[in-house]
Amino acid sequence: MSALFSKEDSITFVAVFFIVSYYFYETSLIKSFVKTFPFIISALIYLIIRFNVLDQTTTEGASNILNNIIYATEGSERFASNLNVWINYLKLTFYPFHLSYDYSYNQIPIVDFTNFSPIFSLIIFALLIWIAIKSLKTRSIVGFGIWFYLITFSIYSNLFPELTIGSTLAERFLFMPILGLIISFIILLQFIGTKLKLDTYRILLIPIIAGISISFIIRDLTHIGVWRNDISLFESGVESSPKSWRTHTFYAVALKSEAQKILNRGQGDDNQGIAIQHLTKASEEYNKSIEILEVSRKIPLSNYLELGDCYLSLKDTTNALKSYQNALSVNSKSMKGLYYIFMIYYIQKNYSQAINYGLKLVELNPSNSDDIMQNIAKSYTQLKDYKKAIDILDKSLKYSLSRQKLAILMALCSKIKDSSRMEYYQKLIADSNK
Repeated sequence: MSALFSKEDSITFVAVFFIVSYYFYETSLIKSFVKTFPFIISALIYLIIRFNVLDQTTTEGASNILNNIIYATEGSERFASNLNVWINYLKLTFYPFHLSYDYSYNQIPIVDFTNFSPIFSLIIFALLIWIAIKSLKTRSIVGFGIWFYLITFSIYSNLFPELTIGSTLAERFLFMPILGLIISFIILLQFIGTKLKLDTYRILLIPIIAGISISFIIRDLTHIGVWRNDISLFESGVESSPKSWRTHTFYAVALKSEAQKILNRGQGDDNQGIAIQHLTKASEEYNKSIEILEVSRKIPLSNYLELGDCYLSLKDTTNALKSYQNALSVNSKSMKGLYYIFMIYYIQKNYSQAINYGLKLVELNPSNSDDIMQNIAKSYTQLKDYKKAIDILDKSLKYSLSRQKLAILMALCSKIKDSSRMEYYQKLIADSNK
């Protein structure tokens, strides 16, 4: 029960306990089930608690194509794509090189049965299942190892729509399943040694284990450099998973963050040049991430906003404007997107467009829009629409009353010869002096 509450994938060990009882205690299937029954009760109690504590909204954020491509599939395409993921797990098991911290969309693509990979995977897994079933009669340890692998892997297999998880593939998911294949591999080596009548078959293990150990030591030593800083770390992620939208995004975030630190320090032209290089590269990486995601039509709002920030820091207002407008296509109420579009248009003296976006900001958050309302008033003034300038500035008095603002209102009223309003603002100035 403690294991279940600390890590829910331990629920698969209910079935593992069943096969342990059957293979190692030589009990019948029924007796093995009886011995496992207390663990089944514990699992049911855990599931009842889990479904009562967690609701759908707790996990729905991870349940999308950006995290797991299987959410975008159904029918035979779903089965084929799943098989393709499974064979990638097996490949990582026997060839654990070029590892990655992320396999999000579209590192492992959606496939169908016109692709050879799912067909090959189907053959391999059918063979594993056949060996496992055959071993039920002989209680072969090789079969036990395969059962162990299949059972502990099942929770990550996305086999049923109701049990689809929030990740296409993750290397950490092999932590327990790989133990089953190791058991089968060692027993298979023992079997080969016996068949070849090698009394010292265990000597075979020495060069095998030594070769594996040395290769991983070399791999670790050559990989240490990527941990030098965030930029090198996330750059390695792009190299290992070049088709993942998330690796490009994280690399861009690291570049942008480092550029911002350099700009904040403001140390010399050389450093400024490095910051510009980082920002340029960050904008390229954000664009690559967005390009990967275009087919999914699920581009995160933050990607457009952060891309806009990069362009703005590079003083590329044309592309910055385009990025912020794309952000509004994802969320039309994005305060950051609206604000920067408003400010770009205002600085460019495109006052009509600035007013349009400024009013949307005021509508969404009037109590925190005093500066925006003042800039809208200035925009109306530039367009010589003094009455609307007075109206918006008057509205801002509700949130911030100052003599400077009242003086501007009086000046605007004089332009349209509105004496009654001038007297009203004059009275407010007099009252503020008391």
